[in-house]
Amino acid sequence: MSDPTTIPVLLLKTRSQPHDAYEEYFSTSQDGNRSFQPLFVPVLEHRPNAENLAVLDELLKSGGLAAKYGGMIFTSQRAVEAWTDVVKRMEQQSQGDNASTTGTGVNGVDTSNVRNEITGTDGTSSVLVDSDFAFPLYTVGPATSRALQTLVAASSSLPNNSSPFGRLQPAVVGEHTGNGAALAEYILSHYNTLHAQKEYTFYDAPRLPFIPLLGPARGERLEKDDARIRKKGLLFLVGEQRRDIIPKTLMDPEGKLDAHDRIEVNEMEVYKTEVMESFREDFQTRLDAFTAEGQNLVVVVVFSPQGCESMLRSLGFIDKSSTLTERGRNRWSPEHTKEAFRSVVVTIGPTTRDHLVQHYAFEPDVCAAKPSAQGVGDGLNEFLKSKALI
Repeated sequence: MSDPTTIPVLLLKTRSQPHDAYEEYFSTSQDGNRSFQPLFVPVLEHRPNAENLAVLDELLKSGGLAAKYGGMIFTSQRAVEAWTDVVKRMEQQSQGDNASTTGTGVNGVDTSNVRNEITGTDGTSSVLVDSDFAFPLYTVGPATSRALQTLVAASSSLPNNSSPFGRLQPAVVGEHTGNGAALAEYILSHYNTLHAQKEYTFYDAPRLPFIPLLGPARGERLEKDDARIRKKGLLFLVGEQRRDIIPKTLMDPEGKLDAHDRIEVNEMEVYKTEVMESFREDFQTRLDAFTAEGQNLVVVVVFSPQGCESMLRSLGFIDKSSTLTERGRNRWSPEHTKEAFRSVVVTIGPTTRDHLVQHYAFEPDVCAAKPSAQGVGDGLNEFLKSKALI
């Protein structure tokens, strides 16, 4: 029989690599005499978009990423993992080139002080002014932020400045926003401020004759429409299924923003997502095992609308026609709370909660205030206390 003081937490997701914030949180979290046991039940199968990943490879290898974009946007762990694969593959190639030379950097060139270059309006090559500014990586929450921070730290620590990614001076920002709408508003403020600072530095700022202009190789003042200080777009790495709140807010097709505040967004699909055929069987197997072990309470954390139907049917909350059952409606009534097996359904945020309500008339027990392990844990503990379950 299972330990009655340990509550299983079924995380309906694939374990994130190299570390998973939810696993770490629930492995160490305790409340009173209760502890949690995190278990993963993968719902979605992610397949890389090989064609677009090859485009990313070439952009990073050629320096076209910095020439075309002023930053990147990440709102999913899968997108971060796809980008990490691109960066690591490029760094391995660079390290291989470096190893084939003696006392020099990549391809025989000392890269310790490499700065990106771009062709100016007159056809001459000048130092890219972006090399004096950070390359922002906008993230929506702690999971994506943490994974990107790990990647940035690893790339920046490589010898001889040999990482094409590290040379961009990437800076991870936006973790505090928590959702796409809030991230979009933050990007509008942050990125436009960054661009204004660039314009001031290389166009507006007063200069004394004996102080050379930073950035352009010849030291001249740039024109305001010079390609080197134009506002570049942002590259948004996405999956096959995504919401469009961020591109709509930044590009503003309805014309609510001033023209100079709008930000071009290029979405690039780096993975496709499908519900795993084995999910329902895997989920049901877990539930059957808990019942056989005498477990009387389990927590189910739902991360996306995909797989919700199979989850609800396995729990007995909807019937074969996907109609809410009496048990699904009144599962916390005195009659049903006496059952030997009970489940608490937690959603990562309002999108998944609204899907359950609109499609199945099912109201989850908890909707996390923030899409994070801490947000899920706080909401869950509050609910468990309200039902005198801890």
